[in-house]
Amino acid sequence: MSAPDDLEFLSTSAAGLDLSDPEDRAAFRTRVADRLKATTVEAMRGWVAGSMRDRHTAARAVADAYIAKATGGAP
Repeated sequence: MSAPDDLEFLSTSAAGLDLSDPEDRAAFRTRVADRLKATTVEAMRGWVAGSMRDRHTAARAVADAYIAKATGGAP
């Protein structure tokens, strides 16, 4: 499974998870949210298209972008 190059740093957060499994996707989203706590919403907008206004929505969008690329489909 591959991921967008600019989100490759999230591969360690995906380690050991099957991102095609809904429970593992939820666990991954939590890991990403925890990992991006110190990241600005503005920076996260740079990784994915969108107009997210809060950290939770932005972190979810980043995680979903990684999941979509890694699984070849929608998150």
